[in-house]
Amino acid sequence: MKKIFISILLVALTSTTCFAEEIYSIKTLHKMEIIANSPINKTDLENAKNIMTNVYQKTAEGVKNGKGPFYAEIYDENGNFVVSSSNSVVEDNCALYHAEVNTLKKAFEKYKQYDLSPQNLTIYINAEPCIMCAGALMWSGVKTIYFGVPSKDVERITGFDEGYKPNWVKEFKKRGITVYGSIEKATGEKVLQDYVDSGKEIYKPSREEKLVGMPNPWTECNTDFKCGTKNAGFNFPLSLSNYKIRAMKGMFEISYPLDEFRTVTVRKGFDESNNGDNSGDYNKYPDNKIYTLENGVDINIRGDKNKIYVMYFMAESGVYSARCEQGMTKREVEGIYNVIREAEEPKLP
Repeated sequence: MKKIFISILLVALTSTTCFAEEIYSIKTLHKMEIIANSPINKTDLENAKNIMTNVYQKTAEGVKNGKGPFYAEIYDENGNFVVSSSNSVVEDNCALYHAEVNTLKKAFEKYKQYDLSPQNLTIYINAEPCIMCAGALMWSGVKTIYFGVPSKDVERITGFDEGYKPNWVKEFKKRGITVYGSIEKATGEKVLQDYVDSGKEIYKPSREEKLVGMPNPWTECNTDFKCGTKNAGFNFPLSLSNYKIRAMKGMFEISYPLDEFRTVTVRKGFDESNNGDNSGDYNKYPDNKIYTLENGVDINIRGDKNKIYVMYFMAESGVYSARCEQGMTKREVEGIYNVIREAEEPKLP
């Protein structure tokens, strides 16, 4: 009897080990270039990828039918499709009619309640929510968000203004909302690029120049420094283990994770216009001042209170900047300068 019991126990343990679901930590997801504020199991991630592939297809179909290049779908807690909608800003002449807002409106009407949290719903969107839609999603009661193309890439490809959303993924986690982004984003980027190439309208407020079919000057180089050098016209060999490069004539850009939730983007160029601030961050911050590093070097910083969003400086070897949407500390600014200095020695003090 004892032998039988031990045998059964061993079988049970073996079965549990064999069929244990693989869980991806936030750190692992970031290494996979997936934005995340919570872990996820392998099955759920693969399911999300499949749904996102369908979302991209529906986005493209919507564009052919006169819709904007954005689309969203909502599913219930059992994985059943609930509602969906495309962006209809141009069609309906209303700047509020983004895909997420249209889809949420249908969900509110279906469930006849203003708080969707009891339904435990999940929304899938072909691109990161803009500033307006992020607010709508936060107040809607939706529990999980999957999105495709990050806002910075939407803006880079299309010229749309996505708005300023500092720390939104982290803030959603505080409110019990799970977020995963950059899901199968290469497919989503192609849909957006096709929209731009078709010459369709890039709808923005009249305070800005209307852009139609604006060509993208950047070349995505991933981790290829040779590609960056070829397109920028010079090298910028930062010593990093996890990074992404893009470049255009006269500009070399490298993005790398500052921590689990923040990415810093460093640029090198030679254009001294805008006082040498080539960061590409056009937000206005209350603090614009000189910060003296521990080695005595003065650099320009822009920020708000204890957060620094942009640092930039000029040297004999070029014009440099670094930006972080979620903000940097002075110690982190020191570290970023040292990363640049290591690559550019002996040209920098």
